Amino acid sequence: LAAAVEGRTQSDRLLRQLNGELLEQQRRGREHLAKLRASAGAPLNIAKAEVSQQAAGKVFQLVAEVLVMAVDATLALLGETPDTGKLPEVLDAAISRHFSFLSAGV
Repeated sequence: LAAAVEGRTQSDRLLRQLNGELLEQQRRGREHLAKLRASAGAPLNIAKAEVSQQAAGKVFQLVAEVLVMAVDATLALLGETPDTGKLPEVLDAAISRHFSFLSAGV
């Protein structure tokens, strides 16, 4: 029972960390679009002007699939770690490995 509770606690921490990282990426995206709008001198509506609703939906579907695969791989790695004392290091390594694409455009 203790192992199950610890596993859920670790999963909760991971999801909270990932949520924070996603919120940060959203913030950075909004800042980037704001800069584009300011440099254009007029409001930009890139999503409506250049991307169809179907294409945007496909992009979000693909992003969701990539995120789910990264979360699954991270959770699998955590589940394979018998020493719970090493979970923080394993989690850091797993996030660096499976979520490196989030900072690739920085």
